[in-house]
Amino acid sequence: MTENAVETLVLRFMKDRGWRSLRNHVGVFLTATGSSRVSIGEVGYPDWTFIRGNTPLKMGGTGTVDMMHFEAKATGKRPRKEQLEKLASLQYLGEIAIWADSLDEFKFQYHRYFDERPLGL
Repeated sequence: MTENAVETLVLRFMKDRGWRSLRNHVGVFLTATGSSRVSIGEVGYPDWTFIRGNTPLKMGGTGTVDMMHFEAKATGKRPRKEQLEKLASLQYLGEIAIWADSLDEFKFQYHRYFDERPLGL
């Protein structure tokens, strides 16, 4: 399965559970005029950050926000050294940061941290 196919399945899985998906672009890009280059992001940073708010305190909830980082890979592929190092550094800081090369692998890792059903079910 291609990296894009894995991403598509994971994004649907997360959307069904109320998560917002933020794409992290990393690299050197040309300005609109093409006259100069702009460096964006951090080398090795995961492709996606997912964010989901919980019920506000005033409504009896925790008032917290869930967040996790995700690096997608094509089936059978692994992250580059820089990507593995960045995932490890995010985990060291207490953040959830995973990579997966299939929806099944993503679900396995997801359920290590979260245990709930899709919205509306």
